[in-house]
Amino acid sequence: MYIKLPPKLKGGQQLPKADAEKHLANHHTKVEFLDLHLQQRGHRLDPPIETVIWCHQVRSEMYH
Repeated sequence: MYIKLPPKLKGGQQLPKADAEKHLANHHTKVEFLDLHLQQRGHRLDPPIETVIWCHQVRSEMYH
């Protein structure tokens, strides 16, 4: 996962340990981090974050 990469491989970006743990807590926080990370770089998540989360929930319901 991107968050766990060394700062050298992330253009020098280093997240505080507490922030990294928060973002890695579950699927929703990982997707939220991805969405925020892309926005900070002038990109957008396509499909939107709501669709990604919804698809994950549907998939989880099918397999559990």
